[in-house]
Amino acid sequence: MQYNIGDRVTILAIKNSNGSLDLLFVMERDEHEGVQEHNCLIVGIDPNDSDDIIILCDFDPHSYFSFKIDLDIMSSHNIHSKFLNNKAAHIRPAMIWKDQPKETIQIHNLDPGGMACAICNNFVQYAAENLPNGVFICWNCKQTKNYLVRSFLKQNDIDSD
Repeated sequence: MQYNIGDRVTILAIKNSNGSLDLLFVMERDEHEGVQEHNCLIVGIDPNDSDDIIILCDFDPHSYFSFKIDLDIMSSHNIHSKFLNNKAAHIRPAMIWKDQPKETIQIHNLDPGGMACAICNNFVQYAAENLPNGVFICWNCKQTKNYLVRSFLKQNDIDSD
């Protein structure tokens, strides 16, 4: 499976005799008791070796696996600068227990709204009424066609204040 930056994955870890966490390959899961699952974010992938994956660690893996993200690792693995100095670990695809669903935000905006100018009839997205009677006059008409705006207000008996 191909992994991408931003994917969430679950990796396996077990406490070793020193009390730190060793990361496990998936095939080793049944050989150990007390295996822990950790949900992690993929923040970097080596462009020359797609099996060299960098994850953020919200736990404390053994120092053999973990490191702090520095400028060299950021440039070699295309890691965003916001992750500088965060704790991370190198993993391989064989260490990924299962993929997590991507966090997606869906915005359904069927009608973004807006109004047509009463003077020039141009539709302006996101515009709202700016006159007491619910009419909209665009900024351009207010600035460049002031004579038309005044006559429109007078015709529709709208106070110009």
